[in-house]
Amino acid sequence: MAEPRRRTTTVAREDYPRTAPGPGSDPARVFEAYENEGHADPGAAWASFTTDWNWAATLPHAVAESGPDSPPVARPVPGGYSLSGRWHLPGDTEVGRWLALPLAGPGGAAREDATVIRPDRPDVFVIASKVLPRPTDAGLHAVRFPADSDARFRLDGVHVPAGFAAHSSGAALPTQDIGFLWTAVAGMALGAASRLADELAVLGPRVAPPFFSPAATAAELSALLRQERLGFTAEPYNRPGLGRLISLAARESLADRVRRAAMLVHHVVTAAYEKAIPFPAKDGQHPLESLVVDSAAVLQHLRFTVDLLLIEDVGSATGT
Repeated sequence: MAEPRRRTTTVAREDYPRTAPGPGSDPARVFEAYENEGHADPGAAWASFTTDWNWAATLPHAVAESGPDSPPVARPVPGGYSLSGRWHLPGDTEVGRWLALPLAGPGGAAREDATVIRPDRPDVFVIASKVLPRPTDAGLHAVRFPADSDARFRLDGVHVPAGFAAHSSGAALPTQDIGFLWTAVAGMALGAASRLADELAVLGPRVAPPFFSPAATAAELSALLRQERLGFTAEPYNRPGLGRLISLAARESLADRVRRAAMLVHHVVTAAYEKAIPFPAKDGQHPLESLVVDSAAVLQHLRFTVDLLLIEDVGSATGT
């Protein structure tokens, strides 16, 4: 069994080192850098990533209405944010399965309420269009609104998972950078899953019964993660003659590879959490609860990342 990576002390987001490469960099290098960040501190890695890169830029955006009766607000709640306020869809807006809702009003003016919007909190929130209320003058499930119409709607406490939020101040990721986004998110999520396996291995020696071996489970999970890792790091070396040395995952499209990673991460989180249940809780918490909570945002995003950005010509943008 390989020795687990040493646990890294959590640091504040503003002090987190930004060494990861950006769009246009070698995909294997992108994956490795973000995997390391996800392993070190998944919460800080995701916060830094969404501050640097506005992944929601390619989605259709509604316009916030900063009226006195129902101004747009996003309040932090467990697992994400509670979104309320009024928005409207400009005429001729094409609406797909996902819609981005910014807190900024017309002209980009954001509310001056420190309890609602702050520089260290996201200000763009993505929701599934199916949860929007149907207005009386237009159907939000139409593909396109007439040029002379404005579809207005109001939300009241809609839950937005933390992984569905971004910062408008971050650099917009255009269509051609979707491959970078998918690779970076998969790297952070697999790094977080690897950290969970490492922590489970550390818990293992505390248990006496031979039939219950968290350490063995951790070793199995780590092996699966290493195999999946080849799909993202070995591709540059997948030349003729090396086919038998490269995992099947490395020969899949990037979108399929990300979906595989999402399924594996879900399996790792479930298995690690279940295996750690018998261990004594700390302050009433599951032994791995704080790490799972810190990983939640990037894991949420990985689960839907391909579906969120299924836009025209995405295949050519990712080279698949």
